[in-house]
Amino acid sequence: MKKILIADDHNLFAIGLKEVFEAVEKLKVVSIVKSGKEVVEKVDLYKPDVLILDLNMKDTTGFKIMEELCLSKIKLITIVVTMYKDELLIKKAKALGANAYMLKESSVEELVETVLNVTKNDFYLTKALSNNIKAKIEDEKYTDDFESSQKLTRRELEILTMIATGNSTKTIAEKLYISPTTVNTHRKNMKKKLQLFKISELVGYAYKTNII
Repeated sequence: MKKILIADDHNLFAIGLKEVFEAVEKLKVVSIVKSGKEVVEKVDLYKPDVLILDLNMKDTTGFKIMEELCLSKIKLITIVVTMYKDELLIKKAKALGANAYMLKESSVEELVETVLNVTKNDFYLTKALSNNIKAKIEDEKYTDDFESSQKLTRRELEILTMIATGNSTKTIAEKLYISPTTVNTHRKNMKKKLQLFKISELVGYAYKTNII
């Protein structure tokens, strides 16, 4: 039985999703969360296998929620369900560790199939996206995980692992017998190579690519 938590402040839509999922024998909705600021707390409380996440909530954004999940090291499948089709938003969701990007116009059948089958190593794009957008995103799938990781030096990979496991700059410097300035330089180089500009994005990348 897969446990699902729905984070969406549109009540009718969320209730509709719950009815759809609970009509499937292998799925159970453990909670509907309308406040974005409560999502991480409820995820920690209910331990869902799958998070259905809207990007635009009244009190925060889905991106901020994904950043919090990365920093809290909570591992679960995150499926973005939104009305937005923008390529940059899709790329950002992917960078923050989303496992699927669905639209609110996607079919019920496709959403259920995605919930049942998507894995933590996937990034699935809904069929409702245009072929042009899908091509741009999917082309990067082959460079983001393997190619970009090959650009990192052994020391950068070591520091990335330590960042992702919660070590501060000072702690990393002490453990590796280098200066904090050197740690910061390595971090800046990693951000530039990977085109990830927040610590939470680096953490999400580390988990997504199984570096840790």
